[in-house]
Amino acid sequence: MRKTVSLVISLLLLRLVQLSSNSQVFYNQPKFCNRSNWATGGNRIWYNSFDLGWTPNDIFVGIDDRIYTCCYYNKLVTISCELWYDRFICLPRWLNPASSDKINSLFVTLQGIYLSEDKKKTIEFFPFANLHNKTTIGQNHDEPCYRLFVDINNTIYCSIRKKHIVVKRQLASSDQSWTIAAGKNDSKHSSSPDGLNEPHGIFVDNSLGLYVADCKNNRIQLFKHGSRMGVTVSNTTKIKCPSDIILDYDSNLYIVDKGNSRIILVKSDYSQYRCLIGCENNKRYRRKSLQYPSSMSFDRYGNIYVIDASRNQILKYNLETSKCVSPPNKTVLETAIFDTLLDNSSIYYNLSNESESGEEYQSADASLSTALESVVDETLTPFMPPSCSNSNVIGFACNISFRPCDIYPYCQNFGTCQNDRNTSRGYLCECKPGYNGTDCENDLRPCKSNICLYGGTCVNLNDIQFFCNCTEGRTGVHCETQIDYCYNVTCLNKGICQSLPFDYTCRCTSSSFSGRHCENIARSVIVYQYVSKAFAFIAILALTIVAGFI
Repeated sequence: MRKTVSLVISLLLLRLVQLSSNSQVFYNQPKFCNRSNWATGGNRIWYNSFDLGWTPNDIFVGIDDRIYTCCYYNKLVTISCELWYDRFICLPRWLNPASSDKINSLFVTLQGIYLSEDKKKTIEFFPFANLHNKTTIGQNHDEPCYRLFVDINNTIYCSIRKKHIVVKRQLASSDQSWTIAAGKNDSKHSSSPDGLNEPHGIFVDNSLGLYVADCKNNRIQLFKHGSRMGVTVSNTTKIKCPSDIILDYDSNLYIVDKGNSRIILVKSDYSQYRCLIGCENNKRYRRKSLQYPSSMSFDRYGNIYVIDASRNQILKYNLETSKCVSPPNKTVLETAIFDTLLDNSSIYYNLSNESESGEEYQSADASLSTALESVVDETLTPFMPPSCSNSNVIGFACNISFRPCDIYPYCQNFGTCQNDRNTSRGYLCECKPGYNGTDCENDLRPCKSNICLYGGTCVNLNDIQFFCNCTEGRTGVHCETQIDYCYNVTCLNKGICQSLPFDYTCRCTSSSFSGRHCENIARSVIVYQYVSKAFAFIAILALTIVAGFI
């Protein structure tokens, strides 16, 4: 029971810290104890075979734990996981505004979803208020964005892998030009401090420092705000083609080490690191757990979600908090004492030390256990979160709304969100006319976008019927048919009728005919006809006379 209470308190603290410190962003930056570990094996929450038409490429988990993922094959998906009879069931939901282009990356803010399109080389923004009302954001480097990020100042960043640069622009500014935030001006790859070689994942902290996963240089580069000169925070001897990077609440770095098929943690002072996922001593088992991961994201409880692109799946690695709470039948250790013990242990490897043997982990556990035994008998008061008189708010100052409608814009298509404790979700959506569904996601209007083709105008006749007022030259239910202006038209003298966009024309088979229907005959033809008739008459007369003499 004590373990369960401690676990609940730890999870609540993670939530309070995250909401009170990062309420302006939509991604999670949990706070962890120094001894946090994650499950060795990942739970597969979603999988698709190649014949189903998509391969997951990027992932984003919002502060409401809704999972967003995209793929190369024109799909944008959210995945909802709920507890059902003591097990989590994860179901996908295919969002309607899927792009017609291949999607490289996505980033989600409180306002909507940004997608990077591959062939169009543009960024599309889909607002949560109306996912069908997209806005196109162009960029002037003639290559698609490989990864996206939007910082706290509403500046969007785009890593352009083939140009070896990271560019940015202010979304709220009237100036739509992009500037280079990292990389050479000549867009050539370089291993110098101000250069990059196929940049992948990017992250911008609250100080506007830009972290870049510099794949082909096997390093993580930090570009401080206003500087184009990078600092290497993880060197080339430890990682191989990093593909993504995330910072937690304490600015520790979580790196997707793609080439080594693992996730590693680098401390915020860049002096030590340790392997978190995919680091088993048994290399054969390592290949079964992760294989060339491409992207990762935290949920609000600190669980890690990883795109395992080579196997076409999404894996969830649960946070194990047992090592962050007190031993059985002992009081909870204060954070300061616990962190001091861990700092004196050897669970982290120095970045200058190449060894990563399992024996070092075992010695670390032994030294930690010895240190714990010397202090667990001390009576320490456990930390308890503040209790707010109003159950609708949380936080240390009880000033953060915990009502669903205030946390996330669930209702789509301009629906109105109403908090309702009597429902399982805690809210209800009041939909605009023509929409229904739990989140007003179903568009039932007869006149939908592009239902009338070729510039036709849709007119609602009633709740289920519509009429397309087609432009001139088009007809059909959806204006899909071009009017055949040759219908019931006869072209004379073997002329051929050709239908035009708004008319028809008769193409005469000879220059001897003219007119709209080839009805006019040239004078030379008329003379020829008369002469031919005269000769024919004379020939008949001659034959008749000869026949009379015989």
